[in-house]
Amino acid sequence: MKTQLGEQPKPFVISPIGDMAQVAFYENPVPVFDGEQWEVDMYILQVRNRPNLAATIEANYDAWLEMAKASDAVTNPPTVEERVAEVEIKTATIEETLDVLFGGIV
Repeated sequence: MKTQLGEQPKPFVISPIGDMAQVAFYENPVPVFDGEQWEVDMYILQVRNRPNLAATIEANYDAWLEMAKASDAVTNPPTVEERVAEVEIKTATIEETLDVLFGGIV
């Protein structure tokens, strides 16, 4: 998911929540507004909190990032733009079907 941050992000940030931890991964940072903000792709992963979690993530960062992307794809509903695009495709398909069925009178 695209988001904006007030400073250049680290590759990931761990936020402990009780015995769990939310790990936010940041990818593809792009400065906006003359570097005052950063637009990034953010992926969230919830895991059990444990000692040395940051070191574990750093040791195998690519695998953790892929897990976060996979988890994010499951938990995030489609955006409004994605939903509108899907409706437009289905509308065009319905129009084409009606055109075939009724010989171009639609």
